[in-house]
Amino acid sequence: MEPLRKIENATCWLCGAAASAWAADGGNAQFTTCKAKNCGDSVLTEAARTRLSGEFSRALSLEAAAASSKGMVLRVWFDYAPSDPKHQHPRQLNHATIPRKNVS
Repeated sequence: MEPLRKIENATCWLCGAAASAWAADGGNAQFTTCKAKNCGDSVLTEAARTRLSGEFSRALSLEAAAASSKGMVLRVWFDYAPSDPKHQHPRQLNHATIPRKNVS
C-alpha cells in the first residue's frame, strides 16, 4: 500500500475547521483529521465533496465525531441510487463508518 500524500493548509470539508489532510484512494478522495470538537476523521471522495450542502455537512460532522470516538472514520461518497441497476435515477450521497486501517 502506497503512503498517503499530505495536503498542506487543509480545512475540514464537513465543518470548515482547521484540519490535517492527506490524498487517499489514489487521489480520488481526501482523508481529513479535523481538529474541531464537534467533528472527526473523515474520507470524502472528490464527487461527494463537490455536492455537500451546509445542513448535510453539519449532520455528517456529528457522525464523524461519533465515529472518531470509536476509533473509526466516516467515509462519504457519491453514487447511483442502489435500487437502480441501470443508473437511470439521480445519484445520491452515501456514508458509512470504516476502520481507520482501511483508509488508503
